[in-house]
Amino acid sequence: MKNSKKILAVALALVMLLSTAVVGMSAISVSAAEDKGQEIGVGQTATMYVGDSETYYITPYYSNIASAVVTSSNPSVVAAYSDGKGGANVYAKKTGVSKITITLRTFDNNNNVNTQTASITITVLGVAAAPTNVRVQNSGTGFYVTWTRAAGAAKYRVYYKSVWDDEWYWDTTSGNLNYMYLTYLDWGDLYYIQVRSIDGNNRLCGITKPTTMTHVRGTNLYSTAYNSNGTVTVKWDSALGANGYAVAKKRSTDKNYTYYYVSGTSFTDRNVVGGAMYYYQIRPYYSNGKSAAYAQWSNMKTITTLFRPTITNMNINASRLNINWNAIKGATAYKVAFKRSTDSAWNYRTTTARYFNVPNPTKGAIYQVQVCPLNGSLAGPWSEVKTASYGSTLAKPEIWFCGEYQNGFDTDWRPVTGAVRYRVAYKTNWQSGFTYAYVTGTELRLTSYYGNSTYYVQVAAIDANGNQGPWSDVASSYVEP
Repeated sequence: MKNSKKILAVALALVMLLSTAVVGMSAISVSAAEDKGQEIGVGQTATMYVGDSETYYITPYYSNIASAVVTSSNPSVVAAYSDGKGGANVYAKKTGVSKITITLRTFDNNNNVNTQTASITITVLGVAAAPTNVRVQNSGTGFYVTWTRAAGAAKYRVYYKSVWDDEWYWDTTSGNLNYMYLTYLDWGDLYYIQVRSIDGNNRLCGITKPTTMTHVRGTNLYSTAYNSNGTVTVKWDSALGANGYAVAKKRSTDKNYTYYYVSGTSFTDRNVVGGAMYYYQIRPYYSNGKSAAYAQWSNMKTITTLFRPTITNMNINASRLNINWNAIKGATAYKVAFKRSTDSAWNYRTTTARYFNVPNPTKGAIYQVQVCPLNGSLAGPWSEVKTASYGSTLAKPEIWFCGEYQNGFDTDWRPVTGAVRYRVAYKTNWQSGFTYAYVTGTELRLTSYYGNSTYYVQVAAIDANGNQGPWSDVASSYVEP
């Protein structure tokens, strides 16, 4: 390469600029072995990559230059222009081939003008493009970064820094992986993340635009409770870096989740129904008002809701105080609370039946009773408190007529000694629960009633102290359509 009489040499002052520079990072440069670069001969060829920049000049080096003209046969592939010192600055714009020619006019020692010409044919090769579809998720103590691989890439470099950092940090994958964990980041800080392709020649290639994410810690959902008013309350731990929480709820029969957004560490769900199973999860997030960074979802909690029971009957006579209530879907047992009106503390009993006899009732005492359904450790809402006086000696009424009469449905019974009024319970064959009415006489007349139905009726007497006697036998009657 030193035969200057036969070879026109071009010196290379090579600075391989990256096709895209990372914001905040110094550009990476590669220099030739000697200041004036590599030498090339007449008709020599060279290879460049998209984004490369090089400077060529003719040797021997002339200091007394009259003029220099630089041309490119395909400027859309390789742009070329004079550097003002007899050399040519070239930039590889896209893949293809272009011939670069330098025509140099110089003065010799006798002040004569000489013309020198050198040319080089440059083939521009492509570099690996930037990866696409970069996603950043909060995961444990850092981020989980994923992307779609780029053609021509052999591995990838992930750059990251927080808003407080002056310099970028980076890690490189061990192979053609499309994910990386970034760990031990500062909680609550906003981070910038970029991913760059590296080709098989270890060349730094295309890079993505910055993706931002705030580091937010996950949380633990530790409590779900079904309240006495028919609502569900869920509670979770506070998450570092979060200023809000997404609550995901789904009924077992639903396909999709419903989402709620709160700022605290608890949520009361008022949109639930009894006898259903619900799933809950919590996801902390940080929002700047325009976008939000989410942590991973918490553990899942399930809860089965239970309806409020209704006490359907309190049967009181000289020997017992009996309570009955309706069946609750999902309940495996029931808790009964009872006390005398003069007591401050409630007594509790658990039963799998739908009735309960108050043990050893005090004659003449007024009792308060309520019931709640159970399913394992889950307790549903309490029923309304029912009150009854124990100790009545009233007789069981005798119903002597039950049926349709003169455009009405009548129930008549014999008077009971000591009764000041009567409680009448009635329902049709297609109704699940009784309707109750109080009368002072010995007849109940329904002016509005259903045809093609069978009515069931029973009556209990009530004395002046409010004590209810035993229920009569059930009477029934069919009403024609």
